[in-house]
Amino acid sequence: MERPYAHLIREYPVMIHSLGPDGKLTVGAAFDMLQDIAGLHAAELGVGMPQLNSLGITWVLSRMIVNFEKYPDASDTIRLTTWPSGLQRLFALRQFEFISAKTGERFGTASSFWLMLKTDNLRPVVPSSVASCEHWITATDDIPVFFREAGKIPAEAGGHPLKVTIGQSMIDSNRHVNNTHYAQFAQDWLAASTGAPVCIRRIQVNFNLALRLFEDVEISGEADGDTFRVTGFNGEGRNVFTASGLWSKM
Repeated sequence: MERPYAHLIREYPVMIHSLGPDGKLTVGAAFDMLQDIAGLHAAELGVGMPQLNSLGITWVLSRMIVNFEKYPDASDTIRLTTWPSGLQRLFALRQFEFISAKTGERFGTASSFWLMLKTDNLRPVVPSSVASCEHWITATDDIPVFFREAGKIPAEAGGHPLKVTIGQSMIDSNRHVNNTHYAQFAQDWLAASTGAPVCIRRIQVNFNLALRLFEDVEISGEADGDTFRVTGFNGEGRNVFTASGLWSKM
């Protein structure tokens, strides 16, 4: 497929450890791939973490929407493509597309919404004020965007509370819970509330507050038909994340 705009393609084999109880790729593994390729492409464009840190700035993933059309299994390799797709107020948007490297079939799409923050006080920075962000500033209407909006999700406690204590395996090099785990928290809550493994068909996660080692998070929500909403609060009652989307039985 011809892509006349800045993009990056990487292939990711589906490894055994990334499979869930149905023998398909897990939500967490998919989020891992998205986070990995986003970092690689940002660095290639001159706005990776090392480059921004030298300016006293950092990227923060604020919101992510992923739509799963089909989940691959261990026999496949994912060809993942990403590209920046413009600015929306303080958000820098980035798109993703999952394709089977074997058949060309599309597995899913995703849109992410990133903020630039000053590292000393965590105040937002307007991306257009950073010269190296030209690929976002100059994005045009013909660049594909899968989800143009990622609105707020109500941070309301729901039923079937599930308490999780943050362990070392959930902490990344920034010393807080890696973004991939929040989608897993939402799936774990759905499975616990329904009493059986579940499949996430579409998920939006809004990342609102960092969780650190040994903190507790209480996860609750509601599932109505094929839709769900999940919220997590830390031990101080502060909202950590919200998520919503579509699900089905596995």
